[in-house]
Amino acid sequence: MSDENRQTKNMWDEHLEKRRNMAPEEKKAYLDHKLEAGRRQADLLLGWHGEPTMTREEVAEMLAAKYPGLSLSKQIIKDRKSGF
Repeated sequence: MSDENRQTKNMWDEHLEKRRNMAPEEKKAYLDHKLEAGRRQADLLLGWHGEPTMTREEVAEMLAAKYPGLSLSKQIIKDRKSGF
């Protein structure tokens, strides 16, 4: 393994180890921050691309095929309750 690959692997190992050692509260805060950042990016992207071209049913079918057990409706309700 080259030195560059070894350094990259070490960086990822350190990153993962740091996440594994977080307290549950820290993990929740970290993941909430990541989710909020992702939603901000999605809002920006949606603003650039205008109106959606897929119906709600098409999106729900696509998510059901890719992520069995995930309900689009339940996720939307959860997001709205948390203020998004």
